[in-house]
Amino acid sequence: MNYYLKAQSEADLFAALETAGLYKKVYSEFDEEGNPIGDFEFQKVGQYDLDVIGTIFKPTGVMIQGEDGEYPEMEALDGYHANIRGITAEQAAMLPTIEKPNAPVRVWAGD
Repeated sequence: MNYYLKAQSEADLFAALETAGLYKKVYSEFDEEGNPIGDFEFQKVGQYDLDVIGTIFKPTGVMIQGEDGEYPEMEALDGYHANIRGITAEQAAMLPTIEKPNAPVRVWAGD
């Protein structure tokens, strides 16, 4: 099943993916007691497809004149977006899922 995700930020999206057991933090440095310190990277856990879209921009209806001609003014929509498939319903329940958009910005091939 395909799920559409919307979080407030990239950090919130990856925190939810971590809570669902789909990503984990991997630290490169540890203190003397073995506790992780410093920066980390998120590492995927399991077999599923994740398409991180990020911020979605839509035209405002206003045209702007630039050096190379006219182009549409764009505004950011609220949230940080991703699509995911190949996960369990239990994992999906821990994610910030939304209803399928009427006009998704990106879809999976074959959908």
